[in-house]
Amino acid sequence: MRQHRHLTPAQLAANSGVPLSRILRMESGMSEPTLSELFLLGQALRVKPSSFVEGVELVMHGALHGVRARNGDGRSEPPATAPES
Repeated sequence: MRQHRHLTPAQLAANSGVPLSRILRMESGMSEPTLSELFLLGQALRVKPSSFVEGVELVMHGALHGVRARNGDGRSEPPATAPES
């Protein structure tokens, strides 16, 4: 969302009040935002705080969608795909 708004991490920190070091740690996956940080970041990015959760849900759904299912005997099977037309 930050990149979509063409903001640098430093600009987001200045606009949100969340320290730059926290933003960098969140973006690198080294830490997760607190609820209050989500509200501050959402306000600075002009999005609802819930949109962060929706974004993670979409990423996780996409990641899980490609996971191979296990059949009853433990062998992996590729995910079901639609027949080609």
